[in-house]
Amino acid sequence: GGSKTAKGPINMKTVQGNLKSEYKIGLNEMVTVRIYEYKNDFNLVRREANVSATKSNLTTIDLTPADCDGAQCYPGAFDKPNTTDCDAVWNAQLYNSTGSLTAFPGTFVYVFSGNCAVVFQNPQNQGYAIQFNWAKLGAVGVKIADKCLAPKTNSIGGICQYTKYL
Repeated sequence: GGSKTAKGPINMKTVQGNLKSEYKIGLNEMVTVRIYEYKNDFNLVRREANVSATKSNLTTIDLTPADCDGAQCYPGAFDKPNTTDCDAVWNAQLYNSTGSLTAFPGTFVYVFSGNCAVVFQNPQNQGYAIQFNWAKLGAVGVKIADKCLAPKTNSIGGICQYTKYL
């Protein structure tokens, strides 16, 4: 097997201008959720995908039961996210939200408070929508933080990728 390399943190400049919706969640609504979509989200799809598919007839896969392939950390020299901000993000997802989010191809779900964020992405070239439970997303954020934001790790966060479904 080859070695895995962690991708860098999301560059928000690549999705700015493509904001589709924004709302608040959590206790006292201190956490913001922004949904970004690439404008050309159906121009690039997998070969086996239905090229003429619209969002309403895409197959939706619930990724919640699957486990990510382990957290990989982002190295960084600048300040780590504020623990209080991260606690607000995770608590909003774990304890103050219900149901699941749905991300269509080319969608970024950006959940943040202060300088801490959790991003859920369905890559642009996928031929299906992904559903994921909000509480599980919070738990994945905690998993990444436990590994990547611990003292003396010299990292600023991380990523947890799903390469297979169950």
